[in-house]
Formats: sequence, structure tokens, C-alpha cells
Amino acid sequence: MVLLLLGLLLAGAGLNLWEVPAAGAAEVTVPYEWYRYQGESDSGPAAPLNCEVTTTAMAIQFARGGLRVPIKDVRTVIGHTGPTSSADAKKALRYWGVPTNDIDTIDQVIAAVRRGRIVIVGLMLGAITLGSDAGQARSPVSARTGRYSTYAGAHSIVVKGVSADGQWLTVYDPNHWEGNPTYLYADGTPKGKDRRYRTSEVAAGMRDLVDFPRAIEILGGNGVLTNGGQPPAIASPTPASAAAPSGGRGEPRQSSDLVVLTAGSGEGWASAVVTFGVRNVGTAPLTLDAIGVRGTRPDGKPVEQFQRGVVLTPGAERTVSLILETPLAGEWKLNRLLYQQQGAWEELAADGHLNQATFRVGSATGVSAPPPGGRGLKPSGPVLPGPEPGR
Repeated sequence: MVLLLLGLLLAGAGLNLWEVPAAGAAEVTVPYEWYRYQGESDSGPAAPLNCEVTTTAMAIQFARGGLRVPIKDVRTVIGHTGPTSSADAKKALRYWGVPTNDIDTIDQVIAAVRRGRIVIVGLMLGAITLGSDAGQARSPVSARTGRYSTYAGAHSIVVKGVSADGQWLTVYDPNHWEGNPTYLYADGTPKGKDRRYRTSEVAAGMRDLVDFPRAIEILGGNGVLTNGGQPPAIASPTPASAAAPSGGRGEPRQSSDLVVLTAGSGEGWASAVVTFGVRNVGTAPLTLDAIGVRGTRPDGKPVEQFQRGVVLTPGAERTVSLILETPLAGEWKLNRLLYQQQGAWEELAADGHLNQATFRVGSATGVSAPPPGGRGLKPSGPVLPGPEPGR
């Protein structure tokens, strides 16, 4: 009913919105408050970088019966003060006993919500169209769609609802700052709470982000579906007769060049993102225990980073995104792409693609910066807003 009423209000304002009955909508709720925001007093000095740290705190509060963990404590468990990755969020969630599931596509996000789960989603926020109330102080409650600030960089949100036609998502966006009315509705509630983002735009923002997984399904908690949402029927197990023919096997092949994007340089360097593609060219499903890179750091010590639990159906392809997080100026060399299957390590067949990379940290030599507005690291977070104008 809430979604339907909001839809009618927004439609009355002349906005192009969905026209669907509430019966098909789904929203996950619990009987206690769990919305959190970066500008809270307990966010600590890293607040401008704490969007993913805050969505992690939300997930803990949701899944652990309302347990309110200070945002700065989540940051302490993560163990560093810079931009974070999904791996950091999962580390903190494990610490507080919250089970998770890695997902990577918008369809998986919607399916999770329709199962009664919330999902932490990383995205480039510039993919979300600016709403009519962007930058407007104490805007009407009816103006709930689209991005409400000009910040367009890497960000983290929680998806908690989906419209009946699947075209809109209800999100908890942590981008809210005490003392700044441009982040408030007229009734005093944060614009980031129960905001509506277009599904196709969230999907585009997810694709533009370099991180894996792009989304984290929260398995803990006792969320219930409201607004008529119904979980999908549980699929029957695949019968043995539908399995791959006897003798079939999965075969991994590199399907795109090894590419390295660095963030910063010299003493300010925080990380490098390494990406390459892998495809299953075999005739049976392929399960890899791990896949990733090995090489050497500037000091000659080995470096390795792997993605765990990759499953590919025949013909399927995945982009492997890895983050190296050990700042050290000098020349880095990545010279092996490896995968592990049933405990054995093998080199990934290059199939004509570049499978080695040398890059230098501390100068522009050999470093390709990402194009403006292109892919980015998550989450850089918005600049901390100032006080209310006129004060």
C-alpha cells in the first residue's frame, strides 16, 4: 500500500512513474529501525569514505535483531581508513556473524529481494538520473525518485524493495549529513531513506564499478515481505538426466586482455584494480575453486590475488576484478594467470589475449588512468557537506 500511495502522489506531481497495483510489489521490512547514514556522530573521521562501511552497519542492524554497531567500529574491524571493497564489507559482516551470498547482476538483486532479503549494492552513482529535488532543501516528500545530490562517484546502497513491474527499486542510501537540509524532506526524514532508483540505472551503475562481488545478499535476519510481495516458488532440483553428457568437461580460457587501473600514485597510491575475462569453452559446467594473478612487487616479494568460487555454464563468460591493496612505489609485475580446480593449480590459457602486465607506481610511466566518468573504485564517497546555509 505504501508503494501504491507514493506512486499516486508522484504521478500527481507529473512524474513519469510506474502504473501498477501494489499487489505485485515487494519490500523487505523488520519491526525495528535499521536505516543508518554516513554523517552520524559515530561515523568517525573517515565519514566521507564510509558509504560502504555504513551500509554494512545497516546490514548488521537488520540481520542481528536491531543490534546498533557504531559505524566507526565497523571501520576498525575492516582495518584501514581508505576506500573500501566488497571484501572489506564481507570481513565485517563475518565478524558480526552475518551470513552472505555473493551476487553480481541486477536480476540476482531483484530475486534476492523477492525472497525477503536485503542486498548491499555497489555502483557508480552518476548512472542514476538527478531527481527533481536534487540539492533542494526540505523538498516535498512526494519527490522521492532519482539521485538527490550531485555526487556521481563510486557509492554503496542497500536495496530493500522492488516495484511490481520491476522497473523501480526501493533503497536505503547512506548519503545523509546532519545539519544540511538539502538531505532532508519537508517532514524532516532523510532523503536517503526509502528512495526510489530506476532499476535499469542501478544496473548500469553496477556495471560501471570495478569491484567483486558487485552486490552482497544478506542471508541473516527475519525480514518479511510487505506490499503484496510473494517469494518465488522454490525451483525443483535439476534432474540427473539434464546433466552434461558423459565425458563432457568445462574448459576455462582467457577471453579478454589483462588490464591494470591504478588509483593515485606515489605515497598517495591506495590500490590497483586488475581485470581480465574468463570463458568456459567446454561442454559441461565449470567450477573453479579460485582464479587470479601472481607476480612480484617492487621489493621482489611475491604478490597474488584471487577470486574464489567461480561457476560458469558452457559458453558463459565472467570478468574477474581483483584489487591489490599494498601501496609500494616502484615497478610491479603480474606474470601469471592461474586457476585452481579440485585442489590443483593450472595456468589459464591466454587464447591470444595479453596475460601479463608491468606497471609503475610513483610516476606516470606505464600507468593508464581510467577515463573521466568511467569505471572507478568503490567507494570514494561524497565530500562532507557544510552547515545549513545562513547559519
